[in-house]
Amino acid sequence: MDEWQIDLLAFLEGGGIDVSHPSFDKLRTGRFWICVALDRATRVVLAVKMAFKPNSDIALATFWLAMRNKVAISKQLGCQKEWSQAEDDYCLEGFNVLSSGPIALENCLEALRGRGARRRSYLSSDLGLFYSWLQSVDDQPEMQDILDCVHQFATRSYTMMPGKTVLGKAAPEIQRISFETARRQSGLGVALIRRLIAHVDLLSEAELAALRETTPAQLARAITFWQGLHNLTTTAQRLNIAPTQVTAMMELGLIGHIKFGTALRYAYAADVEQLLARVRFGREPNDTCS
Repeated sequence: MDEWQIDLLAFLEGGGIDVSHPSFDKLRTGRFWICVALDRATRVVLAVKMAFKPNSDIALATFWLAMRNKVAISKQLGCQKEWSQAEDDYCLEGFNVLSSGPIALENCLEALRGRGARRRSYLSSDLGLFYSWLQSVDDQPEMQDILDCVHQFATRSYTMMPGKTVLGKAAPEIQRISFETARRQSGLGVALIRRLIAHVDLLSEAELAALRETTPAQLARAITFWQGLHNLTTTAQRLNIAPTQVTAMMELGLIGHIKFGTALRYAYAADVEQLLARVRFGREPNDTCS
């Protein structure tokens, strides 16, 4: 906080303002505070507001002045360069969103995320300069409500690497993961993981094509289903027959099987074990001795 003594009336008269009006009488005898809005990066003065005593209302009024449309004001003052209002309009829209509470902010964040429907979304690219600004203020207590809202939305809506932090905070638990992370965790190929998920979760071809990421629960279901399958080689080894014989038994319906968009067939492990039980005991597994 700084304090200077200036001849404010001389400045106003130099700007062509008539200070003889009674409304200016207080300026002759009073002590005023000047609230200034500065751009943090460039230190450019964005707005100036005078007050008898600084308070939160004056701070908000200064913030509003920094964002208001100044086209008419610049023309009245005879500015040589035309005022560009686009940036101020964006600031005003952002201010309205933040002032409307967390639900409005989440709706805005979701709209930004939806712009990347044809690719996997990334938090930093979707939020752009807003994310950069949040990173620069993540240590300020007055920003914690906004930071918490964005952090919760990010951990719920974006893929996360294990141990990753968002805006200086660790994710409470990973809720979305990329297919590359799923591949490393499961040891399965991405194409196979996608097909397994589509089968287990009954996704259509269109839904499968739109799938850009997965969740830990979805991946766990796919892996559990995969673990209940045998490829032809494993099935042949379990039954002690040739793979071609396994294929013939599949075609006859003796062994249940599934294909995932390729020529490869996978037998249901439960069917293989049931067939082995029939062979070993020469009867149905549920038969009782007479």
